[in-house]
Amino acid sequence: MRKSIAVGISAGLLVALAGLAPAQAAVPASSASSGTASVSVLHAIPGVTLDISVDGRVVVDDFEPGTLLGPINIAAGTHTVDISASDPLVLGGSANGSPLKSIALSGSTTVTVTAGRSFTAVAHLGDTGIPTATLFNDDTTPLTTGQGRLTVRHVAAAPAVDVLANGAVAVAGLTNPSQAVLDLPVGTISAVVAAAGTTAPLLGPADVAIAAKTNTIVYAWGNAADGNLALFVQTVPTRAQAPASVSVLHAIPGVVVDVYVDNKLVIDDFEPGTLTKTFRIAAGSYTLAITAADAVDASAPVIGPVDLSVASGMNYTAVAHLSEAGVPTAALFANDTSAPGDGQGRLTVRHVAAAPAVDVLANGAPAITGLTNPNESVLVLPVGTISAAVAAAGTTAALIGPADVAVAAHTNTVVYAWGSLADGNLALAVQTVPTK
Repeated sequence: MRKSIAVGISAGLLVALAGLAPAQAAVPASSASSGTASVSVLHAIPGVTLDISVDGRVVVDDFEPGTLLGPINIAAGTHTVDISASDPLVLGGSANGSPLKSIALSGSTTVTVTAGRSFTAVAHLGDTGIPTATLFNDDTTPLTTGQGRLTVRHVAAAPAVDVLANGAVAVAGLTNPSQAVLDLPVGTISAVVAAAGTTAPLLGPADVAIAAKTNTIVYAWGNAADGNLALFVQTVPTRAQAPASVSVLHAIPGVVVDVYVDNKLVIDDFEPGTLTKTFRIAAGSYTLAITAADAVDASAPVIGPVDLSVASGMNYTAVAHLSEAGVPTAALFANDTSAPGDGQGRLTVRHVAAAPAVDVLANGAPAITGLTNPNESVLVLPVGTISAAVAAAGTTAALIGPADVAVAAHTNTVVYAWGSLADGNLALAVQTVPTK
C-alpha cells in the first residue's frame, strides 16, 4: 500500500485538481461558494511521478515532472488534497529506508480557495532538497500599453540567485520559494539565472518573450546538487484595463465654452453650472483644451492645453473653474468610490471659487476649516440631511447657503463652491457618485 504525502497547498491546489476529476468525482455542491478561481498546477520535483487525490478520490495519476496542468476554472470552496508518490520509496526518507513521512503545510490538508483570482500551485523542492508545495498568486492586474509582465519564481533546491536580463541584474537575491514581478517593455530578453552576486549562468541564457496583456512566468526548478536545474515557462493572460469614468463640470460664471479632448470637440456650447453625464474612456493620458464657444478648433484655448491622466477603473470629475485670483483654470479630481460603511454616506466638498479660504458649516457647526482653492475635504457621515453653509475661514456668516444636502447610503455626495466672491455670484453645485 502506498504511503501518502499529504500536502496542504496553502489555499488552492486541491480545487485545481478537483476540476480534473471525472463527472462522478465532482466536488459536492455543499462545499462550493459562488464564483470561481483559475488554478494551474506545476509538477517541479525531478525524478518523481505523482498521484493526486481530491476529497478521497484519485483525480490525476502518473503526473510527470515538468508538467503543467490547467488553467482550470474551479468553484470556490473548501476541499482536501492528498499527493502521493507513485513509487513512495523514490522519495525515500529515513536512515532505515522507510518512505518519507507526510508533509503538512499551513498545519492542515483542508484548504479553501476564493473566487476571482488566478493561482499556480507548485509541487517542488525546498532549498535543501525536501519536497514541498507552494501556492503562488498570478498577478493579472492590467498592464499599460506597450508593456508585458515577467514573473520569476525560485522553486529549485539551490541557494539564492540573481536573474540577469540582457546581461544586467534585474532581480537580486531571490530565494526559494519566493518570486519577483517586473513590468517590462514588450519584446524579447535574454535571461540568465546565476548564483547571487555572480554572473556565471546556472541556467540560460534563454530567450524569454515579454508579451502584451500577458504575465510570462519563469520557474527555476530542479536540484543544483544533482545537476538537473531547468527552466519552465508559463503564460497567464492579464486582465484588460477597465475604463475610467469621467464627468465634466463647467464652473466659470458667464462664459459658454467648447471642450476639446486630443483636438476633438467633445462638448459644444457648454453652459456654466452644467455637469455632464459620466463618460467611460480608456485609461491613459489625454490633452484637454477649453475654447470660446464655436471656436473653429482647439488652437486658441482659453484654458489649456492641459495633459490629464486617468487610471483603469477610477472615477473622476474634471472641473473648469476660476483660481482664487479669478484666472480660468482646470482641475481633475478623483472621486472616492470606496464603501463608506453601513448606515453612512460620503460628503466631499471642493473649493473651486475665486475666493480665499473657507469653512464649511454642517448644521451650524464647522465641519471643514481653512479649505483653499483648488482643494477638497472628504467626510464620512451618518445617512441623513444636513444644512450646509460656506463661510469665510474663521467666520460663520454664510457666503453660500445654507442649503440642505442629502448624505445618502452607497453615495459620495460632492459639493462644489464655485463662482467669484468679488462678482457676487458664488454658488453651489452638487454631484452624486455611486460608491461600492
